[in-house]
Amino acid sequence: MAKFLPTFPPAPYLIDTGTVRLRWIATLIISLLSLLGGCANNQYRDLSSQNNDPFYQEDKDKGYCGQKKLLDRIYQLDPGQRLLKCSPSFYIDPPKKLAILPFENLEGGDLKLNGGALAERSEEEKKAWSWTYSNRLRRYFFAHLSLREFELLGLLETDAVLQELGITCPEKLYKADPKELGKALGVDALVYGKVTHYRVHYYLIVTQVVVGVYARCVSTHDGSTVFEVAEVRRDNNIRVATNPIDFVAGSIQNIIALRDLYVAKAADEVCREVVGRIPVSRSLEEERKNRWKTLAASNQSIQGVKARLGTADNATSPKTHKVKQGDTLCKLARQYYNDGSRWKTIFEANREGIPNRDRLVPGQTLVIPQ
Repeated sequence: MAKFLPTFPPAPYLIDTGTVRLRWIATLIISLLSLLGGCANNQYRDLSSQNNDPFYQEDKDKGYCGQKKLLDRIYQLDPGQRLLKCSPSFYIDPPKKLAILPFENLEGGDLKLNGGALAERSEEEKKAWSWTYSNRLRRYFFAHLSLREFELLGLLETDAVLQELGITCPEKLYKADPKELGKALGVDALVYGKVTHYRVHYYLIVTQVVVGVYARCVSTHDGSTVFEVAEVRRDNNIRVATNPIDFVAGSIQNIIALRDLYVAKAADEVCREVVGRIPVSRSLEEERKNRWKTLAASNQSIQGVKARLGTADNATSPKTHKVKQGDTLCKLARQYYNDGSRWKTIFEANREGIPNRDRLVPGQTLVIPQ
């Protein structure tokens, strides 16, 4: 008699789940390999192409790129701590040349994790790391401010002068008279900076990088404060975990997010935001732009290269025409372009001097664009 063997229904939920996971992992690996292969194959594919879009157009979103908007702050749970104070003199007579002085580090040489030191360091190491962190933010601040309308004294030149003066710590720096420092450095204003926050927090699936900077610009002519600006940036990273595996994976990913690379990124971003908050001086921007244009136009070496490139004034500068009795825009378009329909080109170039396009005033001079 055959022994009865009980049978059980298959467990498709076990077999299917494993199969689905294997397929999902295989698909992910194939996708990543395809992506990497595509990047490798297309890395230099378009370098020989040419785009004839014109240079020197108006910058869009100027000064606001990279700054956190309200949506970003809500998404990252970052209320921010912002400060901006400008004296009336900044808008009337802004400083042209600035020197970025060494930043003071209020956090010290320990990278703090949840309020304590992340690693044990000797006193000498703490001093070195304190300078490293503060000078890191100083360089980022300098880099972003150098893109603005101000002229900046190089950091190496600034430090060489301060060392020659014996200014080797914040206490000596604050005791020095800004007017005397201004004479020694040859600048219109000094920027004093402080690192107010430089720390990280880690709570398994939640991490936070906090970096803050404060800057005060002081006039070297009268010692008054031109502007004060500050920002604290909090980059929060929250991993969603619905099971133990996700919890462990999220915790490991957050440990990686505490690396110095991510802290340095936050330091760069906070400096970009704090510089972007400083009001733009349009008058200073135009003055500096025109000064360099004038210097370029009077440079004989530049004019020699210009002639060899075929971009000399006689090749590209617009012609002029002195209006005679009976001249019309259509007539001038036929004369210079051999096309009467191009009268609009002449009209647009002389719009302010032509109140009535149907009647030109004899004796006036018109620009004839090429």
